[in-house]
Amino acid sequence: MRTFLVYLIFLLGINARAQIVIKESQYPASVLGKDTIITTATSSAFPSLSPLSGGLIDMSVLSDSATIFFDYRLPTAGYEFADSNDYQLWRYPYKGNIQSSIVTAGIMDYGMNVMDTTFSLSTLTFTSTDSLFIPAQSIVYSSPCIRIPFTTTYGDSWSSAYTRDLGFELSTALPLLNHAPGFVRSYFYVASNVVGWGKVRINDINGLPGPYLDILQIQTRTIKQDSFYLNSGLMPGTLLTLFGVYQGKTDTVFEQKYQRQREVTPLVTVTFKDGTYTQPVRAKRHVQRLSPFVDGIGEAKMGAMSVSPNPICGKTLRLKLPSAVYQYKIVDVMGCVEAYGNVTITESDNELELPPHILNGSYYLQVSNNGDCRTIPVQILR
Repeated sequence: MRTFLVYLIFLLGINARAQIVIKESQYPASVLGKDTIITTATSSAFPSLSPLSGGLIDMSVLSDSATIFFDYRLPTAGYEFADSNDYQLWRYPYKGNIQSSIVTAGIMDYGMNVMDTTFSLSTLTFTSTDSLFIPAQSIVYSSPCIRIPFTTTYGDSWSSAYTRDLGFELSTALPLLNHAPGFVRSYFYVASNVVGWGKVRINDINGLPGPYLDILQIQTRTIKQDSFYLNSGLMPGTLLTLFGVYQGKTDTVFEQKYQRQREVTPLVTVTFKDGTYTQPVRAKRHVQRLSPFVDGIGEAKMGAMSVSPNPICGKTLRLKLPSAVYQYKIVDVMGCVEAYGNVTITESDNELELPPHILNGSYYLQVSNNGDCRTIPVQILR
C-alpha cells in the first residue's frame, strides 16, 4: 500500500508540473513591439532534443555560423500584428508580412502582404532584358492557419490546411513574353502536436546565457505543394525546367518549437532533416524578453518612452528614458533594419544621432534594455 501511495504521489507531482497551459487570458491587449529580434543560428553541436518530461534543455551552447537577421512585428490594417520575414520564389528572395491576430480560438495567421520586387533573369537566360517581377499584393489564405489554439497544453494536437496564390509577371525573349501575368498556387498542410514540456534557456542578445523558461515542446510537419500558372494556363514545361521546378513540387519541413506562455514567437524553432526529429540542422532563436514575467506583460523596467522632436527634422532626436545603456534599431515599414547600435542615456545627455544614409519616411524606433523593449513610430523629414 505504501509503495502504491508513493507512486501515486510521484505521478501527481509530475502531472502538476506538466500543467504548462497557453491560453488567451495570458496575452496583453497588444503584442506590437514585443517579439522583435530573432536570430538564425547553425550549430556545430545541438544538445539532446528528445521530448521533455519536465526536464531541461540548455541551448546556450549553440554557436552561430550564419548571418544574423531580424524579424519585426509591425502594425497592419485589419489584423492585430504582422511579422516581417524573408521568402523565396524559385531562387529569388522577396519580403512578406504575415498578418495575424489573437482571437478566442487561438493565435491565427490570415494572409500576407508582399512588397514590389524586381529581378533580372540575365544570369539565367543570358538576355539582359529578361525579368521577373513580384508586384505588391495582399494575399488572403483560403482559411486561417492556426499557430497555437487556446487552450494548449501537453498532449494536444491540431492541424491547418489552406492555399495561397502569389502573383508575378514574367518577361522573356524566348519564349516571347512581355509582363505575362502568372501565379504560384501553394497548398499547405500543417500538423502540430505537443510532445513535451519543461524548461529551456538560450543566450540573450549580448551572447550571455539567459534564465531557464517554462516551455511547451511542439513538433510540426509542414507540407507545401506548388502549382505554376502563366497567361491563364499552366506554365510551359520549358520554363519550369529553367527555374528548376515542376508541377506539383512538394516540400516537407519538420520543426520543433519551444513555446512560452504569453509570447507569440517561439523561444526557439529548430529545423530537422528527418521526420523522426533526430537530425537538427539549424535553430531560430528569439533573443528578446528573456527575463521571466512578473505580471504577464513585462512592461515595468523601462517605463514609458518618448521621442522628440517627432517628426524628426534634424540630425538628432532626444529620448526620454531612465539613465542606462540601450540597444536601438531603426526599422522601415517593411521590417528592414536601417540602423542599429547602442546609445547611452544620462541626465545630461539623451540624444541619439541619426545615420545620414536614412531617407525621409516612416520608421519604427525600437529601444531595448535587459530583454525589455519599446517601439515608437517616427517620421523623418530632413
